[in-house]
Amino acid sequence: MKRREFIKDIISDVKDNNAYNTAELKGNLDEYTGEWGKSQANHLLRRTLFGFRKNDLEKALTFNSSSKCIDELTKIKAVEVDPPVKFYDSGQYPDTVKVGETWVNSYFSAQLENERIAGLKAWWFGKMIDQDFNIREKMTLFWHNHFSTESEIVRVGVFHYTTNELFREYALGNFKELVKKVTLDPTMLFYLNGNENLAGKPNENFARELLELFTIGKGPLIGDGNYTNYTEEDIREAAKVLTGWNLRIRGTVFENELKFYSAIHDYSVKQFSSAFQNKTITPTGENEYIELINMIFNQDEVSRFIVRKIYKWFVYYNITEETETNIIEPLAKILRDDNYEIERVVKTLLKSNHFFQTESYGVMVKNPIDYVCGLVKNLELSFPTKNNPDLPEVTNKYLAWFNYGFQTASDLQLELFDPPSVAGWEAYYQTPTFYRIWISSATIQIRQQFVQNILSNRGLNRLNITLKASGIDFAETLSNPSDPNKLVNEMCDRLYPFDLTLNQKTILKLNIVDEGQGDYNWTNLWGLYQSNKNDQLTKATVETKLTNLLKSALELAEYQLS
Repeated sequence: MKRREFIKDIISDVKDNNAYNTAELKGNLDEYTGEWGKSQANHLLRRTLFGFRKNDLEKALTFNSSSKCIDELTKIKAVEVDPPVKFYDSGQYPDTVKVGETWVNSYFSAQLENERIAGLKAWWFGKMIDQDFNIREKMTLFWHNHFSTESEIVRVGVFHYTTNELFREYALGNFKELVKKVTLDPTMLFYLNGNENLAGKPNENFARELLELFTIGKGPLIGDGNYTNYTEEDIREAAKVLTGWNLRIRGTVFENELKFYSAIHDYSVKQFSSAFQNKTITPTGENEYIELINMIFNQDEVSRFIVRKIYKWFVYYNITEETETNIIEPLAKILRDDNYEIERVVKTLLKSNHFFQTESYGVMVKNPIDYVCGLVKNLELSFPTKNNPDLPEVTNKYLAWFNYGFQTASDLQLELFDPPSVAGWEAYYQTPTFYRIWISSATIQIRQQFVQNILSNRGLNRLNITLKASGIDFAETLSNPSDPNKLVNEMCDRLYPFDLTLNQKTILKLNIVDEGQGDYNWTNLWGLYQSNKNDQLTKATVETKLTNLLKSALELAEYQLS
């Protein structure tokens, strides 16, 4: 792959598919035993966390190998009880929940669901920005993309919270068990019309997506209504199996628990095609769905289907024949051997020499969450940097998470709890563009404006809550900011997935060392500031130069890559 052409094509939003270059990654699943330094740790953290701070990189480097670092990143602890809370007074609508208290155990209220869902969106972004040294949040978004539902369609906040916690619980857990849980999940039930799936009048929506998007995939069309992996008749029979499940409802109160209603279940014998070895499911009622899912998971293609999605999430979208043979097939076998436990598959992939090939660095375009979280963490910002003193602390926090985090990512086409369809975000499945979908003439301007706003003199200010970066604060996180060459090199190591050219670094350095001046001019200026930090003129001069350096660095095309 010619990297510079690749970057140029991304930013230009070229529509001619032939203009794009694609990487062909080599290697196999043998454990990587090469160098473990900043470059390798940077690559690993970019793919497993939503951005990383200096202390994350330092922690990664305390391990004497990539393998041990990955063991720590994938050590999923028990899910902490930290539910979303009410973050502002709902005013005209009565609510027994006070500001700062959680609403997840409260009754459904049509008047309050917009507020609750907004709070939920802010809360999840907060968990991403404050994530531990752990892959859990990255996997939670992976499952949200895989089992997509939309809060715009299902307007019940507690349903989405429960689903989100389910994904967090099963982050690296058992895929088969997760599918069973999702099948009886209230959000999914309403989103794909399972509540309308009745004996004599089956609704096929969930059954179709269970096969096509969630477990086995279509495979090539081989006949009218007949795909490689299942048939249209299989969808109809699966829908019959799934009849009878609905939520218990008392008046306007939704109980966050499904119940099997025998009277609306189809008690006929369900006959499946040769794709499933002509299996029949005899009528037993509420346990039929388990037999259905077990039948699906008896097909080896399920393991390949989910492994390909994991590969695209963590490594690259271009799955060549060589990748299929050397990576996908062996991982699929591991998954089957482990009865569909995900953990060893993810760890094996991340530990492989395939993952750590330098050719794999920077072949992804950062998704909007990676971009926003990564920018905040790269600049070592607190979130926010200045609160509105007239608001409670929890309100300031949620408003910052929502307005600066969730909303910016949403403007960049990734809206948490609202993927564009049941298939998830196009960047993870839409050929041939994939991740390049994140960059367009509109979104690149939004990304660059976000940088300019938080690096401006006033910062980004909404509702008297400010998010502002300081060039001086950033420089002071580096090892030797008085040396302009070391400053630029270390900054580049922090910001980019691969090394810039010497010419690029020279141009960046001109922001702090004027052309024709020696490096000592910056060294003297920095020393003067350090000796008297109360000298406002010197401080302003240093801040302006460093801010211009960061603006230039963050607007480079390379910063869009992961």
